[in-house]
Amino acid sequence: MDDSQVYSKEARCGFTSWPHCLQVTFASLLVLCIFCIYVLYPSNSLLNLQDDFKQITLSSPSLSLSLSSSSSSLSPMIRSKEVCRPTPLRYDGKLNVEFSSPEFSQLEALYPEVNNGGSFYPQDCTPPDDVAVIIPYRDRDLHLRTFLLNIHSFLMRQKLHYQIFVVEQVANQTFNRGKLMNVGYVEAQRLFNWSCLVFHDVDLLPENDLNPYWCVDTPRHLSAAVDKFQYKLPYQTIFGGVSALTAAQFEMINGFSNNFWGWGGEDDDMYSRVLLGRFSVHRHPGKYARYKMIKHQQESMNNANACRFNLLKFTNMLWRRSGLSNLNYRLLNISVNRLYTKMTVDLYEEQSRKEIRGFCAG
Repeated sequence: MDDSQVYSKEARCGFTSWPHCLQVTFASLLVLCIFCIYVLYPSNSLLNLQDDFKQITLSSPSLSLSLSSSSSSLSPMIRSKEVCRPTPLRYDGKLNVEFSSPEFSQLEALYPEVNNGGSFYPQDCTPPDDVAVIIPYRDRDLHLRTFLLNIHSFLMRQKLHYQIFVVEQVANQTFNRGKLMNVGYVEAQRLFNWSCLVFHDVDLLPENDLNPYWCVDTPRHLSAAVDKFQYKLPYQTIFGGVSALTAAQFEMINGFSNNFWGWGGEDDDMYSRVLLGRFSVHRHPGKYARYKMIKHQQESMNNANACRFNLLKFTNMLWRRSGLSNLNYRLLNISVNRLYTKMTVDLYEEQSRKEIRGFCAG
């Protein structure tokens, strides 16, 4: 480069044009800063549901496709869109819970937006979380239809990417809610890398869609106020009904215990696991965390677990040994239905009970 070339470039910002150059430089820097802020910090990166809600940190999990048929599979989405804002039915979030049990064909007609397998992805924004809703289940067809009638509209208004997983145990075994939920987690993760897990009893229906079904930095007990208990906690250490944990949290506490055969105990054990994993339990105020319970009779293969209180005495010793770390089962079938994915499993009851003989008589 000769001297004339050097001079010509320097002359563009010479003494006489120096104010103009400053203006150009400042304007360029301002545009660059605005661009960086827009790209790195989207204006809608936080959701403000209502003044009563605390600010909730949103996750940004990677995207892949959920289980569905080739004709209705989810299209890959670019997660540069603004974060979704929930659209509650009413300003106060209160819902009219439906207790009817429409036929599955009627339910499918109500929810054309839902993909095969019970998955949904909002097309106009980036969802706040990828949520697997896992339901321990056996022989509750009417309850399942009522649940699906209520839950799909509820979750779609929260603009979540979600999928419904129903995990059913074979008929000739004692019901084991905790182990079913462990199986649901493992099998759901084979289909998609779900960042958030909602474990949900099929007989509980949310009453307020300002009760968010995404995960935060501490495990959440969602069903803090159930009509059966006069919308009060029956006791402080309960963690049953509906709960939400991130996949990382669930792994850190080794999932649910596999040891509770019959009704009761696994939710109290789970509360202890959360604390042993050095987490706290978060609950929303009762005006949001409200649920109605579908009335039902006790199942013959789900009698009260006589050993539950004895097992709970040893949670500190057993929580690392019983759970995801020693989960054994056989997956008999996966059925991809329009509004849910159903898994049928053998939980190896006889073999598994041998592991707790020292804690349970008989």
